[in-house]
Amino acid sequence: YREALSAANKELGRVSGQLAAKNRRLAIRAKYFDALSEFQAELRPDAPPGLVVQAIGQTAVSALETTSVAVFSLPLGQGFAETSVFDASGEPFQTTLVDCPARPARPTAGNGPVLPAGNELEWVLAAVSPRLQHDGRFWICLEAEGECIGGVVWGGQRGEAERLGHQVQELSAIAVGWGLALRMAQIRDDARTLAEQLADANRRLQD
Repeated sequence: YREALSAANKELGRVSGQLAAKNRRLAIRAKYFDALSEFQAELRPDAPPGLVVQAIGQTAVSALETTSVAVFSLPLGQGFAETSVFDASGEPFQTTLVDCPARPARPTAGNGPVLPAGNELEWVLAAVSPRLQHDGRFWICLEAEGECIGGVVWGGQRGEAERLGHQVQELSAIAVGWGLALRMAQIRDDARTLAEQLADANRRLQD
């Protein structure tokens, strides 16, 4: 009888451990599902890049569980980035245009989207680092057409990548959503600019 009880307790412990792991996984997925839903709710179909950057910042603060993040938009063919820093509530408290001397290289495949921010981001770190917590700097590259078109930057302690390592799939999914929305906004912005230039050229030709 004691042996049977011991075996049953061991089995219950194993099942409880599996259930706890599944519950943690479900909680993570629910958090990112909520973040994606919030991100979509913040956007309207004709949102300009600035509003998309704001929506990314608001959802990144909660998804990354940090107190401040910086988000930059770097349209293809431009040498400057619109950069905003967001506080713990997701509200922007600093927005600047930062010159980009060289477009950051598209990251090679690794263990996930979380990367240490190094020399490739020195131009944006110089503008936003004082507003971020901790000493370490990390970022997620937002990609489109094989190029970096923006990014999410935040401060963390050593081991930040490991802290978020069990959320790789969810982080990758939300990063793809951020990147797609940002690129679409950049394209719409480019189209508006071209339309205005075309209308101006037509007026000059008519004159």
